[in-house]
Amino acid sequence: MTHFKKLTCLLLALILAFSLAGCGSEKSAVEKVIKTYTDGARTFDLQKMASCADGADAGSGSIAESSPELVEIIKGWLSEMKYSVTQTTIDGDTATVVAAYTYQDAKGLMEGAYLEYYAEALERIYGGEDLDAEALNKLFIEKIKEVCRSTSPVEAKANVEFKLKKTSSGWKITGLSESAETVFSCNIIAFIESLDN
Repeated sequence: MTHFKKLTCLLLALILAFSLAGCGSEKSAVEKVIKTYTDGARTFDLQKMASCADGADAGSGSIAESSPELVEIIKGWLSEMKYSVTQTTIDGDTATVVAAYTYQDAKGLMEGAYLEYYAEALERIYGGEDLDAEALNKLFIEKIKEVCRSTSPVEAKANVEFKLKKTSSGWKITGLSESAETVFSCNIIAFIESLDN
């Protein structure tokens, strides 16, 4: 009988060990998607980010094509982003991951550059210069560069919640909390939205 009890205990221990190993590998696979997505964001690799999302398209790259200098500046800010996973919950074929990010908040810097740009553009226009869209874009990039030489974005923190589902090609992101927009755009989206007001 003792031999039977020992064998039963050993089997239960093995079953528990294998089930925990399975959970660990799922957790690792889910968190790897977040790492890949974040690495893509850090390098402005839209293809890499899209590969992590369910049914996402990397887009046309219109920002990169129209303002490559601005993209280089933003890449510098994104490269400083740091994160750590604070919570991973897996429920069958769905998962939720919360990650704490430290990122560069460039909203104030962009507002400062915009004010300088606006003042100089008006001065040049009232002075008789004919500024087309290309000249205005160039002036704005120059002002951002000037401001960046004397000012840095503010370091900020935010939590981002990722929703994922398991697909035939692995875990994919299906949704992000609103804070993702702030983190992955260095809060430039808030600056752009403020221009509309």
